[in-house]
Amino acid sequence: MWGCTAIEVGDANLEHVEAVVSPGVDVSGRIRVDGQTAGDTSKENGGKDLSSMVGILDLREASALASLTPDIDNAEVKADGTFVFREVPEGSYRIDFHPTPAGFYLKSRGAADVLETGINVVRGHSPPALDLVLSPGAGRIDGTVESGDQAVAGASAVLVPDGKQRGQPNNYRQAVTDQLGRFAMRNVTPGDYTLFAWEQIERGVYMDPDFLGRFEDRGKTVHVDESGHLSVQLDVIPASETVP
Repeated sequence: MWGCTAIEVGDANLEHVEAVVSPGVDVSGRIRVDGQTAGDTSKENGGKDLSSMVGILDLREASALASLTPDIDNAEVKADGTFVFREVPEGSYRIDFHPTPAGFYLKSRGAADVLETGINVVRGHSPPALDLVLSPGAGRIDGTVESGDQAVAGASAVLVPDGKQRGQPNNYRQAVTDQLGRFAMRNVTPGDYTLFAWEQIERGVYMDPDFLGRFEDRGKTVHVDESGHLSVQLDVIPASETVP
């Protein structure tokens, strides 16, 4: 049982504030594979068993509120692609599934892209069943990171989605360069991105808008087509700009 209500504290006392608590609701849906008919999950028939995938819901609210919200169990995806999140409290959530099979990417069906906009759960009402598609045609990116004419080993090449996709952690990619300064990224969702290369950063810090804003003009814009393959060369951002 959980509930919340928004209040505004002014110069007078608040009395009779009402917060309604209620049990959570189920959020269900199905993942289908492009070209796979309902019930076809055997590899021999060209289907793909999705039972290794796990669904995660993350509250999009402020971290203070997220820490007070009841935990939501991950949803196991069955072999036929169906899944259910149980007892989800009201709120706005990001949804993600992993691991994605090699060469595939996940997308929404219908007018609303829930992978981009998220899911709104209203108290006492389950949202419509989610309809997602696992589509072949994920892109790949290969490249090198250099400083002047020298290859940089151990640098972090980071692929950052553009626009609203920046709120979807699953669309980010990070790869560490080898001794020859080379990196590779696979299973990239088609779309528009910016590529960065840092000599040294903390993992995940590139998802902080304030941090990323400092280097926005140092990235390389790229577009990944369906089943596209890009080869790029990046100039490294030195550690002196990121390490205190």
